[in-house]
Amino acid sequence: MLTRFQDWPVRLDAAIAAARAVPFGYGPGQSHCCLFSSGVVQAITGTDVYAWFRGRYRCERGAYVALRRFAGGDVPEAVARIAAECGAPEIPLALAGRGDVVLFDTPEGPAMGICLGAHLVSVTRPHGLGFLPMSAATRAWKV
Repeated sequence: MLTRFQDWPVRLDAAIAAARAVPFGYGPGQSHCCLFSSGVVQAITGTDVYAWFRGRYRCERGAYVALRRFAGGDVPEAVARIAAECGAPEIPLALAGRGDVVLFDTPEGPAMGICLGAHLVSVTRPHGLGFLPMSAATRAWKV
């Protein structure tokens, strides 16, 4: 079960602020939706839900190979497996709150983000950190 630190709102804001300077990508010093979202979860809970993936890829193709090895599919399958292993239940979108993990669709496929209330934040290509309305979300998990 994931437990948030008492000061998780401050940690959430700091994680988002730090992500603003990180470019989109799959290599060292870069970030993508899964790395960003799991980094926020780690910042607010102390749990590295992305540990299995660290050091297993250096490019986009490698990241997708790792996703298939881990969960037999793409981002949605990996998020569902990680959430189940961490005791983070899937919740109705209407119950998603600040700091919860959300899934949404992009032209490139499903992506992860973090709920901020009426909006979600994620790292998407080519822009890096961006904000979307929560109405774009398709699934959510309680952190």
